[in-house]
Amino acid sequence: DDSDAEHDSDAEFGSEDEGATIEMLESWAGQKRTLHLNNVAKNVARLGQRSPGGPLGSRSSLRAGMTTELGGISTDGQSALSKFLHSFVTKPTCTKRVGWELFGLVLIIYDLIWLPVQVFDPEGSDFTNTLAVISSVYWTADIPYCFFVGFMTRQEKVVEMRLGPIARNYIKTWFPFDLLVVLIDWILNIMDVNAGSTGVSYLRLGKIFRFVRLLRVLRLFKPKQVLSELLKRMQSEASMIVIGIVQLLGFILLALHIVACAWFYVGSYGDRPDNWVSHFHLKSKNIIYQYTTCLHWSITQLTPAGMEVYPVNEVERVFNILIIIGSLVTFSSFVSTITNGLNQLRNLNGEQNELLATMRKYCSENRIPTPLLAQVNSSLQDVLAHSRRRLHAKDVKALALLPTTVRVELYQIVYSPVLARHPLFGVLQDQNQNCGMRLCVDATEDISLPIGGELFASGQEGSKIYYILSGTVKYINQMAQGGCLKPSVGLGSCQAGDWISEPALWVKWRHPGSLNVATQSEIVALESAKVSAVLLREPSLMGVAYKYARSLVKHLQVQSARGTLTDLQPPIETLLAMVEEAMSMESVDGKCIRRDTSDLPPAPVTEFKIPRGSLFKSLRRGTSQQSLV
Repeated sequence: DDSDAEHDSDAEFGSEDEGATIEMLESWAGQKRTLHLNNVAKNVARLGQRSPGGPLGSRSSLRAGMTTELGGISTDGQSALSKFLHSFVTKPTCTKRVGWELFGLVLIIYDLIWLPVQVFDPEGSDFTNTLAVISSVYWTADIPYCFFVGFMTRQEKVVEMRLGPIARNYIKTWFPFDLLVVLIDWILNIMDVNAGSTGVSYLRLGKIFRFVRLLRVLRLFKPKQVLSELLKRMQSEASMIVIGIVQLLGFILLALHIVACAWFYVGSYGDRPDNWVSHFHLKSKNIIYQYTTCLHWSITQLTPAGMEVYPVNEVERVFNILIIIGSLVTFSSFVSTITNGLNQLRNLNGEQNELLATMRKYCSENRIPTPLLAQVNSSLQDVLAHSRRRLHAKDVKALALLPTTVRVELYQIVYSPVLARHPLFGVLQDQNQNCGMRLCVDATEDISLPIGGELFASGQEGSKIYYILSGTVKYINQMAQGGCLKPSVGLGSCQAGDWISEPALWVKWRHPGSLNVATQSEIVALESAKVSAVLLREPSLMGVAYKYARSLVKHLQVQSARGTLTDLQPPIETLLAMVEEAMSMESVDGKCIRRDTSDLPPAPVTEFKIPRGSLFKSLRRGTSQQSLV
C-alpha cells in the first residue's frame, strides 16, 4: 500500500546507477510510522517536566530539579537562606576537601614531631610561634567547615549531603573533642604571648597545659579517610606498594622519635639524683646533643646494637624492658612487611622478567654478539611495555559484589566521557541522564587488540561503532572493481579520541575497508541492537535518533555516488549539522518537517533544543561532556 511504499522509500535511498543502496536498519526505520507531531510533543513535554525552570537542554535547568543519586540535595521548596547554605555543602572526597585535610595532616605531623620535644624545654622562636598560631586558626576554621562536609552513612553506604544530618553527625562525633582542643590551643597561645609578665605559678600551669596539648595528636585518626581516598585514586599497584612501604618507614621513624623523647623524660623526671641523665652528665649538654643521644639509644632497642647509655634506677629499667619487648614484635613485623612489599613488586613484573630471562638465555647459548644482544633486549622491553592489556570490567569479579548504584556510577564515570565524544550521544546524555546511564551499563563492550590484530575485514557485516581509547589503528579502504578488491582507494589512521564504523549503528552495513592494529589498542564498542533497545524506552530520544539516521543515510548515499564510501568518521562539523537538524525536526504523518513556531504562543517546553552553552561549544572543540561536570 501507499504507507509501505513511503516506508520503503525512506528506508532506502538512491539506486544502483548512483551507487550502492543504503538501507536503514529496521530498528530505526520502523520509528517513522509512530513519530507524529502530537506524540513527539507529549514526549518532549514529559522530558521537560524533569527540568522545570528553563528550556530543555539547558544544563542549569536540568540540574535544578535533579537529586544526586548518592546523597544528593533537592532544594525545591526551601528558603533562600537554606539554598544559599546548601550551596556550600561539599562531598568528603572532593578535591577541595582532600586538599584542606592534607594541610591539616601536615600540621598533625608537625605536632607529632614538635610536641614530644617539649621534654627538652626548647626555647620558642618566631617560626614555632607562627606555626602555633597558624595551627590554631586552621583548626578553629575547620569546626564550622565540618558542618558543611557530607559523610558516608554506615547502613545505606551513600554520602549524606543534607545540613541537618551532617550537623547531628558532627556534634555526636568529633565536635566536642575539636572544641576542647581549640580552646586549649588559644589559651596556650595567649599564655605564650603574656609569658613575660606572668609569675612562676602561671608558667607552671602553662607547662601542664603544654602537655595537655598532646591531645591534638588524637586528630591523627581523622585523616584516615583522606589517606584511604588518596590510595583509591592511585592507578598503579606498584605505586600503592611503594607508598605502603614509605608509610611503614615513616611510622618506625616517628616511633623512634617518640621513644627517644620519652626516654629523656623518664631520666629527668623528679628530683632523684640517680637517673641516667645526671649519671652521664647530659644536663650540661645542649639540646641537640641530648636529643641525638636519646635517639641513638632508641635505635639500639630496635636493632641488636649497643651504646654507652643504660638505665641506672628501677623506673628506667622497667621502661627499658617494656621498650625491648615492644621492639621484638615491631622489628619482626617491620622486616616481614618490607619483604612482602618487595616480593609483590617483583611479582608484578614476573612474567615480563621471565620472558627477558628466557631471551637472554637463548642469546647466551647461541653466542649472540653483545651489540646485537643489547639491541634485542631493548626492542623486547619496548614491545612488552606497549603490549600491556587494559583491565576490562568483565575481568574484575569484585564488581559483581558492589551495590547496583555504586556499580552504575562507576560505569558512568568510565564510559560516559567516551560516548560523549560523538555529538549525538553527548547531547542524548545531556538531555536524559537515565538514557546515558543505560547506554554505559547495557550497550558498551571493551576490546583489546594486540599489534597486527584485525578488528574487521572488508566486506564483513558490521553492527558496532568503535571508539579508540588508546593505540593506533590503520584503515585500508577497498572498493569492488572488476569483481575483486583492490586496496588502492584510500588509507586512514585512527588514534585515541577517534571513532570508526558509525554507519553500522544505523544502516545495514558491510565494511568497505579493513582495520588493522598498528600498536596495542584499547577500544570501546557500541552495538546497534543494544543502543536501539535502550533508546526504545525513551520515544522522544528514539525519534531524534531516527531523524539523525535519516540525515546520515543521505550523507552515506552522497559518498556512495562519489565512490568515497568509508568507515571513517565524517568531519565533526558535518556531524554537528546533522545533530542540529535532528534536534530541530519533527515527524508529521510520516514526513520529516522543520517545525515553524513563529506564530505559536510561548509554551514552557515545546520542542527539543540542542544546548547552546558550554556543552555544545565543547562538542565543536571535541572535548567530552564529563570534563564539564
